[in-house]
Amino acid sequence: MMSANLQDALRRACGEVGIVPRDVPVDGQWYATDVEGDRLGKGDGRIRLFPDGEGGIVCNWKGETKPFFVDDHRILTETERAERDRRRQETVRASEEEALRRRADAVTNAKRTWRESETCATGPSVSPAQEHQAARGPRF
Repeated sequence: MMSANLQDALRRACGEVGIVPRDVPVDGQWYATDVEGDRLGKGDGRIRLFPDGEGGIVCNWKGETKPFFVDDHRILTETERAERDRRRQETVRASEEEALRRRADAVTNAKRTWRESETCATGPSVSPAQEHQAARGPRF
C-alpha cells in the first residue's frame, strides 16, 4: 500500500516528466503508463517505486527519466542533501545498469533465435506437401 506522501511525490514527478500517474505496487518493478496529451504515447512511460517506499523513478521514453523521493520539497541539511544526491546517483546508475543488462539479454535471445532459425532452414528442402505431390504424380 502506498502512503499519501508517496502518492503525492509520484504525481508530482509524473507531472514533471509528462506521464499519466498510475497506482502501482511498491515492489521495485517497472510498470507501463501513457504520455500525457500524446495519443501516440500509449505505454511510452514507466513508473518504478522502490521497495522501501521512500521514492521511485519515473520515465518518459519521449522525454526524460527522473528519480524522486517522498520528502523532496522539505529543506534538507547539507548532510541530508549529500546523502540524497548519492542515493539519486546510485539509483540512476542502477537503473542504467538494469537497462544495459536487459538489452544484453535481448541480444542474446535474438542471436539464439537466429541460430535456431538457421538450423530449421537447413532441414529438408522439400516440404511434406511437395513430397506427397511428387509421390502421387501430376493430375490430368
